[in-house]
Amino acid sequence: MQDEFEVLALVSGKAPYKLIERITEGFDKTPLCIPRLPLPLRYRFMNFYGRTHPPPYTMFKRCVPWISNAKCIVSVSHNDARKIRRLGVHKPKLVFQDHGVGDRAYGFDPELRNFDHVLLPGRNHRKRLEEDCGLHSNMTTIVGFPKLDLYRHIPPPEVISFPEQRPVVLYAPHFDPEFSSWHRWGHTVLDFFLESNAYNLIFAPHLVLNQRCRKRGHDIDLGKYSRAPHIFCDLGSDKSVDMTYIRSADVYLGDVSSQIYEWIAHKPRPAVFLNTHRVSWKADSSYRCWRYGPVVNATSELAAAFERSRDLQWLNVQREALPS
Repeated sequence: MQDEFEVLALVSGKAPYKLIERITEGFDKTPLCIPRLPLPLRYRFMNFYGRTHPPPYTMFKRCVPWISNAKCIVSVSHNDARKIRRLGVHKPKLVFQDHGVGDRAYGFDPELRNFDHVLLPGRNHRKRLEEDCGLHSNMTTIVGFPKLDLYRHIPPPEVISFPEQRPVVLYAPHFDPEFSSWHRWGHTVLDFFLESNAYNLIFAPHLVLNQRCRKRGHDIDLGKYSRAPHIFCDLGSDKSVDMTYIRSADVYLGDVSSQIYEWIAHKPRPAVFLNTHRVSWKADSSYRCWRYGPVVNATSELAAAFERSRDLQWLNVQREALPS
């Protein structure tokens, strides 16, 4: 690890602070400071949506004393470069590091041209940014997916166990209603597993999903599902982001999350995708990941899709995807 520069990890909220402390245990040679920014009042006393931390843009003014004289600011949010410059912070170089490796058009945002440099997971991302956003290759560096490097340095999480030995399915729906399977099929999918004696289930949606549901006036109701011994539910703990569930499952079930690439990188395995919105996806680069397993167009197809997902053709396509 480098020891030339001091690294500041600016956090707000207890949960992110504890997570960064845990992560840095494996990188003790790096000089790291973790200043804790005070939470805004509405998050201390009126956190209606149960967020573990406020959105970054709400904290930028509090960050100015820390970042004004930095050499470099690394950000994972598309709009941060523009917002930081508007605060009069012009000295540091601004670098973007994507927080996922997904295929959705969201990840190929023209806003990235406002950064001085962009760190990319692979050649496919570079090509799409050049074609879709005009981001020249001299503004980018391919670094892979740092999250995968990270978990080579910290102790692996404990896998989730169940009373009965069955294949474990990880159902991880996205939070965005435009892409998520949850809002249309979620409870039907959970009912499928509740009534099944063939599978154990880990239900671990994107950690923002329940917050979005709260904005609509309701929490996700897990009642009968959380009481079933063969179903494990998690609406947003650290295990949702530290690959615990990816290491614990045998089959991936989802929609468009970049988590599928964490799944493949850990070990190519069966995957099934839910086409809730009946998308014509085969020629759409935003659904590139749906080449890695059967695509379900109705919940009645689930059982057959799990059987087909074992076919070697899907695993071979997953293996081919890894270097790119």
